[in-house]
Amino acid sequence: MATKYFVGQMLEVTKDCGFIMGDKLPITEIKDNGYIVIDNVGIMPIDVVDVCFKCVDRDVKLEIKDLRSKLEILRKQQIVLRDMVKETMDSCKHEDLDVESYGTAKCKICDKNFSWYCPTSPTLTCDYDQEDGDYDEDDCIYCHQPEERK
Repeated sequence: MATKYFVGQMLEVTKDCGFIMGDKLPITEIKDNGYIVIDNVGIMPIDVVDVCFKCVDRDVKLEIKDLRSKLEILRKQQIVLRDMVKETMDSCKHEDLDVESYGTAKCKICDKNFSWYCPTSPTLTCDYDQEDGDYDEDDCIYCHQPEERK
């Protein structure tokens, strides 16, 4: 949820809302549920904060620090999610493939692409490494098709 508020920002009390009029208080936490913690003692929904307070002395340095810390959290979450996606894709058995006429296939479940699709290969792709160690692009060891057939 995007908000104009950030941790450390100073708010001035402009209406009676449980704080002394004119006091300047810091935001100490912004909750995911749309509430703001003020001076570690009061918690209010953002719409109430909008009515009862005004922002004072925008501290750009502090705002940048807050945004950078949020960005770092997102980067860490991105790494975790990327690993989870990879792990899940690796567990896919690729049982529902959309095979193209030019020799490629795409798993309809995980979206993995198989270039030089080979229905008999354990990896579902052609393997041109021969038993004697040679590479023969004209003979997949599973389907015996050449690369250019597709």
